[in-house]
Amino acid sequence: MTSGRHTKGRRSLPATFILLFFLLSSHSGLASQTPWSLSRLTAALALDVDSTVRFSVVPQLQYHTEPLFLEGTLTFKPPGYLERQVIQPEWQRMIIDGDLVTIEENWKDPPTRVMLSDYPALEAFVVALRSVLAGDQRSLERTYATALEGTEGAWLLSLTPRPQQLRDAVSEIRITGAGSNILSIEVMEAGGDRSIITIHGKI
Repeated sequence: MTSGRHTKGRRSLPATFILLFFLLSSHSGLASQTPWSLSRLTAALALDVDSTVRFSVVPQLQYHTEPLFLEGTLTFKPPGYLERQVIQPEWQRMIIDGDLVTIEENWKDPPTRVMLSDYPALEAFVVALRSVLAGDQRSLERTYATALEGTEGAWLLSLTPRPQQLRDAVSEIRITGAGSNILSIEVMEAGGDRSIITIHGKI
């Protein structure tokens, strides 16, 4: 484990772990009778209060034959604090606050700290996540080409990265939900790996 000082280039931050934060919602749905649209969806997903959800994720890796399973909690605190705690199979915590990423892998060793800006593709992910959680459609569409299908009661949002450096990591993100509730996220990485993230309700 490295010291608590900022480090650069020492740790690869998996895209899937950052994308796990794309999960948080709190509102009960819009009462407006206007047609279901991306603007209505981002408004419904926007958070102005702290929120924590439980999650589980099953990564499907091409070159890993043993089954993998992670579960834990995800927390968002406006305007840009994100925290993921893995409870099973082993405890780990990742915090993103501004441009600082802090990783704790056990209770004894000092945390590892890196700057998000040192990882351009992951920085782009986090910009998109914060845009969704803040209801910032303009920022979201700068980073992803978006396609919304379905109705308010059952919708699918597909995100295709615009920046080449992001497309080199992830080919598509598919998010399903109902109203303001995100139900699942499927992350398809450019190399062929895939992760399915399921949300198990608010704590």
